[in-house]
Amino acid sequence: MKITINSAHRFLMSMAAWKGRGGEIVDVKEATRRSAICVKCPNNKRGKCGICFAKRAAMFLMGHKKSEGAIPYQDNPHNEDLHSCEKCGCDLKMKNFLPLGVLNNEGVEYPEWCWQNGPGHEEHSPPQ
Repeated sequence: MKITINSAHRFLMSMAAWKGRGGEIVDVKEATRRSAICVKCPNNKRGKCGICFAKRAAMFLMGHKKSEGAIPYQDNPHNEDLHSCEKCGCDLKMKNFLPLGVLNNEGVEYPEWCWQNGPGHEEHSPPQ
């Protein structure tokens, strides 16, 4: 998966908004609900990209030396099955914990079932 100028811009804008809101995360129940949608989605893809760098950069921006503890990844039962979103290039392990209001999804068209489209879209299901 390639990192583009647009995806880097969206990432930086999202991280700035997240930091501006104090680094709050959604609760584990909401992150798990979102993750259950992503795990079934055909856009959940393995691939090499800047995910490792992105996580480290985000945690640095939030003032954490390590990503462990800042986001309770281990509490998400879907964690091992989450990879990158092919639509936006984001790391789904991290993105599922971020508030919808901080995510910059400008120019990204998600499928109708995606939780990133806002409330009500999760009623649709990814194709089997």
